[in-house]
Amino acid sequence: MKYEFMELTKSTAKVGKRYNIKGEYRYVADGDSQSLYGWVDDAPLCQMTTCGGCNTKLVSWSKNSNCPKCGKVVYLT
Repeated sequence: MKYEFMELTKSTAKVGKRYNIKGEYRYVADGDSQSLYGWVDDAPLCQMTTCGGCNTKLVSWSKNSNCPKCGKVVYLT
């Protein structure tokens, strides 16, 4: 299944699953559970980074997440 970048949301994407986003495969990182604001189910997956621990490409709805592959805390932009 191919998704466009902004079609994936917190409720449609599965944490730890790999998706094709803009021609690159990225794993979905969990959102920041410590957030004071919480996350709505339709929050878009619009933050991206590469994990510094295992070099996995990641996407998330949160700027602060944990890598689903190695558990390292990552900061997304």
